Amino acid sequence: MMRHRFLKSIVGSSLLVLGLSVQAQDRAPRYDPYDNRSNFQDFQNGQSLFRQVRSDLDRAENYAYSGDRYWFDRVRGELSELQRQWDENEYTPRQVDKVIAALQRVVSENQLSFRDRDRLMDDLSRMRDFVATHG
Repeated sequence: MMRHRFLKSIVGSSLLVLGLSVQAQDRAPRYDPYDNRSNFQDFQNGQSLFRQVRSDLDRAENYAYSGDRYWFDRVRGELSELQRQWDENEYTPRQVDKVIAALQRVVSENQLSFRDRDRLMDDLSRMRDFVATHG
């Protein structure tokens, strides 16, 4: 009786651990060495760029003097779609163009501090370099 419970708990624990590891693998970005990205570092650099743009955008929105929040949200949505494509190896340069257009609108239509405007302009430049490299 005791041995039966022990075996059940071992099997149950093993299935739980296996299930969690499979779930974690499903959430990890897939990397294919034969895709159009040159290497894993390139993949990581793309992720870093997307995080930086999002961070700069969030900061600019928090300190914006005025403006249309719609465009901040629009950039975030387009950026999320770009990150999804990049993670799933479905990247299209057209998606970067959408991010650039929305980000340009935020820069031109909002009263931003000089520092935030400079950061976002730098992000625009880096996004243009990204599409030139990966287009």
